[in-house]
Amino acid sequence: MLKNYLKITLRNLRKHKGYSVINITGLAVGMASTILILLWVQDELSFDRFHQNADRIYRITDYEKYSNGEEVTFSMNPPALASALKDEYPEILDAVRIRSLSNAVVRFGDKCFSEDGILFADLSFLKIFSFPLVNGNEEKALINQQSIVITEKIALKYFGKEHPVGKTIRIDNRLDFLITGIMKDVPTNSHLQFSFVVSFESIKDFGFPIEGWNSFAYTTYVLLAEKSDYDQVSKKIAGLIKTKQEDAIATLALQPLPDIHLRSGNMWGIGGTGDIKYVYIFTLIALFILLLACINFMNLTTARASNRAKEIGLRKVVGADRKDLIKQFFSESILFALLSLLIAIILVVEALPFYNMLSGKDLGLDIQKNQIIVILLVGITIITGLVSGSYPALFLSAFKPVSVLKGVLKSGSKSSLMRKILVSFQFSLTIVLIIGTIIINRQLHFIKIQRLGFDKDQVLCQKLPGNLNQKIDLICTELSKNQQVIEISAVSSPPAQIRRSTIVSEWEGRQTDDQFLMYMLSADFDFLNTMGIAMAEGRYFSRKFPADTSTGIVVNEAAVNAMNMENPIGKKLFDLNIIGVVRDFHFNSLHSHIGPLVIYYNPNEIQNLLIKVKPDDFNQTIKSIEHAWNRVVPGFPFEYSFLGEQIDLLYKAEQRVGKVINTFSILALFIACLGLFGMASFTAEQRTKEVGIRKVHGATVPGIVMLLAREFTRYVLFANIAAWPIAYYAMNKWLQEFAYRIDLTIWPFLLAGLSAFVIALLTVSWQSIRAAMANPIESLRYE
Repeated sequence: MLKNYLKITLRNLRKHKGYSVINITGLAVGMASTILILLWVQDELSFDRFHQNADRIYRITDYEKYSNGEEVTFSMNPPALASALKDEYPEILDAVRIRSLSNAVVRFGDKCFSEDGILFADLSFLKIFSFPLVNGNEEKALINQQSIVITEKIALKYFGKEHPVGKTIRIDNRLDFLITGIMKDVPTNSHLQFSFVVSFESIKDFGFPIEGWNSFAYTTYVLLAEKSDYDQVSKKIAGLIKTKQEDAIATLALQPLPDIHLRSGNMWGIGGTGDIKYVYIFTLIALFILLLACINFMNLTTARASNRAKEIGLRKVVGADRKDLIKQFFSESILFALLSLLIAIILVVEALPFYNMLSGKDLGLDIQKNQIIVILLVGITIITGLVSGSYPALFLSAFKPVSVLKGVLKSGSKSSLMRKILVSFQFSLTIVLIIGTIIINRQLHFIKIQRLGFDKDQVLCQKLPGNLNQKIDLICTELSKNQQVIEISAVSSPPAQIRRSTIVSEWEGRQTDDQFLMYMLSADFDFLNTMGIAMAEGRYFSRKFPADTSTGIVVNEAAVNAMNMENPIGKKLFDLNIIGVVRDFHFNSLHSHIGPLVIYYNPNEIQNLLIKVKPDDFNQTIKSIEHAWNRVVPGFPFEYSFLGEQIDLLYKAEQRVGKVINTFSILALFIACLGLFGMASFTAEQRTKEVGIRKVHGATVPGIVMLLAREFTRYVLFANIAAWPIAYYAMNKWLQEFAYRIDLTIWPFLLAGLSAFVIALLTVSWQSIRAAMANPIESLRYE
């Protein structure tokens, strides 16, 4: 029986090559797009699940709500928290504290690099997490205070083919660390990304406290006992900070390890670069595209129903029942899906390099090692075959042999209505994607051109590793000798990346019990001039008043509003005098509103240089700056970045998602047009005689083209009516993620609808023109 089904299917493939190509191409492109999207989704969902105890590892998060209504969630804790959790809660078997060190200079012999991936961690780090060592003892690797574990990549970078265990490397020209283990490279689907793991005790030599409850600077992870109810444990530990620290308002909670990447939102802390809403969006897009391809198959198969009517009638006459016919048509659609799958796999393999560049991932189609991919491919094939073959199988198998053999069967109004609905549905999905693409790109463009309140162009950022902040005056003096350097400023954090904050509950003139979160920036005398930030009132720090840096502070307008302070100049905050108020500028991403900010000067907190340069002869400028840098601080690499590029990184997730959605919107439109092209071809073929008669009676080519195209343009009109409300709701929800965003106007909807209309018209017109220009004698020869 199956052999017979196969023969009939192959015969139909050869007989109707054009329609077969359209069907297989549409399914192949749809399946390839679906596979690529689901590979991305699989990777996002796989984060941190490779750990042996992933379902028992949790991160401690803190939640604070201030009297002004502001709410903040973060994952930084005091250093004393870990031991308290282990001692006071039996459900917690172990805990580990970690803190990353960025911008550190690592040296071995004559090799010297600036590294960001240094992680200080307790001994329990290698017990709780599954980061296996290829060399060394996991239980003893971090037991000594100045021991360090490095990854294979770092071992190759610094030591080449030499065996690094037992050798010593130096960090920040401060301490020597003995290499006690080599770790496998950290998987890309880990929210913790690092290259070095250093014994936690040594962090005190870098100026960080390792005891107490006042410094919220460490990330804490815990391992729960088996069968522990994490909700109950989370409730138990909620008020722990409040019992240890006077006036504390932080509430603790447990966050499951696999949730960190996708469900951290705007939480401050390590990781959390993904977003679960994009997983949902991409999954829906994958289903939409696959559905578009299936609709094409259903439309073309049912449209050609009358051409196969006699075959079905004869098969029923000789004894075939409806079940046999249903099996045949499902077999045909699954065979089409299998052929499409083979082509889709080839397309996926060829497209993966471009797709990885687009999405910023390193995805692969390793069928032998990844069982999930095998299940995915088999599932897509079966689902595609069943969905695309369902309506044709049920529709065609219902033909009555008497009606068929009498020649009274036509395509039928019901099947025609179904085709119209399916085509309209196709274009509805496509128009939703086009509208989404336009609005996402508009918002990203809005972010790019938004005035931030400071000048980000031609500003270089150079980190100050080690103890270089002690030489800041010498460095600035030497670099400023370069005629291409306009201004230089030393700061704790570059603008748009200010994270340090404190709770403010006391200030001069306070009349309520209000408290709020104040962001903090340490900056020198030249910060305002370098960044082009304007003053609202008062003045900025000045070298004419040396005492400014010890007794004065500058706040922004948002801070003045938060304190409800009139005439702020001269008033007290933190027991310091407010000497000026700067205009509000965006010191965080546009996802959040401008918050209160205080600017002060503490040389010990300086970690970055901001160098504003002239735009001409840029390469020569960089070389001369680097030469001066190496002369003043030899042994510390000059590794700059552009401030504008750092700001763009704040929206990297949205930019990548926008690019991916753009690509798949084009593919969805291609699939929809492919189906429309096939339907137009079939319609033109069915109406050949009608066109011939109309031409004989004087109909013009433009008139016939409009006649044939009119029906399909109505589908697009109905599709717009259905698509616009859906797109408005979805895009309005997405824009809520931004505190500063574009307005949802009508023109993206009009543009998307007009684009779909024009593309559909062009697609249909080609076949319509062919039919209209055909010789009527050929059409009517046998009438």
